[in-house]
Parts: sequence; structure tokens; C-alpha cells
Amino acid sequence: MVSKKSYRTKAHAGSFKKEGMERPLSPRHVDWSKYFRNTKKPDYLDLGCGYGKFLLRTADKCKKNILGIEIRNKVYEYTKRRIEKSGMENVGVMNTNGLLFLPNIFEKKSLEKIFILFPDPHFKKTKQKGRIVGKRTMGVFEYLLKDGGRLYISTDVKSLYDDMCGVIEESGFFEEKEKAKTAVTKELLENQEKKALFEATYLGTDKSTRAGVKNGMVYASVYVVKKK
Repeated sequence: MVSKKSYRTKAHAGSFKKEGMERPLSPRHVDWSKYFRNTKKPDYLDLGCGYGKFLLRTADKCKKNILGIEIRNKVYEYTKRRIEKSGMENVGVMNTNGLLFLPNIFEKKSLEKIFILFPDPHFKKTKQKGRIVGKRTMGVFEYLLKDGGRLYISTDVKSLYDDMCGVIEESGFFEEKEKAKTAVTKELLENQEKKALFEATYLGTDKSTRAGVKNGMVYASVYVVKKK
């Protein structure tokens, strides 16, 4: 078991951080064998994967290649160690800025699913341009997702949830397939192994446990890329 104690850091990092971030020249320059033991390209993206609870659980359950992206160096190092200890071949993590560099990493129409779970809410008006779900990223997500690809969001902040849903729907690229609003209880947080993928996006993350302690509610939606 890898202890979090040595990897504690600030809850959030600067949205436009570039220094020290992995930044391939293009997707052709990414050597996926550095991230996945099976050397294959990712099918799923966990954007802002944090300490890796959902990342590792999904890799184990779905058997698809899933890449986590984490901007905070210490958190990235922790998750990388967890992955190494797990021995799984289909999970990896990259220390980069998902707001800025996704087109440098992934090819067009290459991803089946993108997960954005409990992102930084950026409450201050002056900071909200740094939200990962915003007008600047909608075209990027649509570009990266395959036809019929899915975008998952979750949060414990109702105002952020409403804003994310509004931005996604106004983009015209996606249509909502499923949503959830639920009070977090101890019973719901138990039996993680039995949870379906969508349910795990709001009950099976590192932050969902803390969300239940803070205000008791979580909100989630899954969107699918519209057919053209």
C-alpha cells in the first residue's frame, strides 16, 4: 500500500501551468510504452485523475487502456507508484496540463470515453476561465472522441454542475444520456466492486467520499457525441 502522507499537496494547481509539464510535439511523438505495460494507446481518459482511485478501479473492471492526467506533481508521483505496484498493464498516468495540451497527446477520434470527475470549481469569477469544462475545451473533447464517444462529468458543487451542463449543451456537440443526483451515504459508498461505470463516476472516486462528508450531495451526467 502506498501512503498518501508523503504526497500531500495543495488541492488545486494553476490552470494554465506549463513549466515542467509533459508536452509532446504531436500525438505521433508519444511513446505509449512509457505509460502502458501493454504498449497500446489509451481508449479512456481520466482528466484530473487525482490519487487514482477511479483510474485503477476502471482499469481493473473495464480492461480497456485508461490514461490518467494529473497536473500536480506530487499527486502524479503518488498515482504513478500505485500503478507500478498494481502490476496492471492497461493503466497509465501522465504529468501534464489537460486544459492546454490534449491535442498534442491524442489523435483525432481516438478516445471512447473522457471522465471529468470532481474538477476544480474555480469559484472566483476571475478564475473561471480555467475551468476544464468550458467553451474553449468543448471543440477539443468532440475532436478527440470517437463517433458515439462519451463524456462523463461529476461534482458535489451544484452551481458548477449546472454550469458544466450548460456549456456542454450549448456547444451543440453532445446530448445527455443519463444523469444522477443523490445524497451520499455510507451504504452507497460501500460495495464499490458492484457499482456500474456511471455510478462509479460519482460514488467511486477519491473526492466522492469527502463530498458526502461536506454537503451530502453529488451530481453527475453522461453525454454522447451527436451524430453528424
